[in-house]
Amino acid sequence: IDFLEYYARDMLRLSVPRRMGRAPGEHNVLFYQPKGVAAVIAPWNFPFAIAMGMVSAAIVTGNPVVFKPSSLSSAIGYNLVEIFKEVGLPAGVFNYCPGQSSVMGDYLVEHPDISLICFTGSMDVGLHIVEKAAKVQPAGVTAVATAVRPPAISPYVFSVRREGGELTVSGFYPDA
Repeated sequence: IDFLEYYARDMLRLSVPRRMGRAPGEHNVLFYQPKGVAAVIAPWNFPFAIAMGMVSAAIVTGNPVVFKPSSLSSAIGYNLVEIFKEVGLPAGVFNYCPGQSSVMGDYLVEHPDISLICFTGSMDVGLHIVEKAAKVQPAGVTAVATAVRPPAISPYVFSVRREGGELTVSGFYPDA
C-alpha cells in the first residue's frame, strides 16, 4: 500500500511542467508524457505484490496495461482485475491476459503496439525479451526488468532504439 501512495504522490509532483534553464530568449520546459501500452509480465514469486507495483506504476503514469501473470500464479493475478474494477478504473486501462510465457509472453513482447515492457524474472528471460523487442520495434521500445542475480535483487533498465540502421541497446545496472 505504501508504494501505491508513493507512486500517486510522485506522479502529482512530476505532472507539473518545469522550466529548464534561463537562457535569454529561450523557454525550455521539461514534462512527462505516457509512452503507450505497457506489457506487464509478472513473476510467480510474490505474485500479488510485485504485479501490483508494476501495474500501478504503469497506470499512474498514464499508460494502459496488458497484464500477463506467471502461469503458475494466474489465479492470484486475477485478483488485480477485481481490485481495479472495485476502485472504478475505466474499462480498457487494465487488461488481464493469462497464458504460457512462451506463447503469451512472446506475443506481447513481439506485438508492434506495445511501447513499454515491465518484467520481473531471470536475467536470461530479460535478455530474451530485450532481443525480441529490438527486432519488432524499429522506433524503439523500453523494457524495464528486474533480474535475480545472487546475492541481491538488482534492477536492470534497458532501452532499445533503432536509428539510422543502427541498433542501440542501452542498459543500466547499479552495482550492489
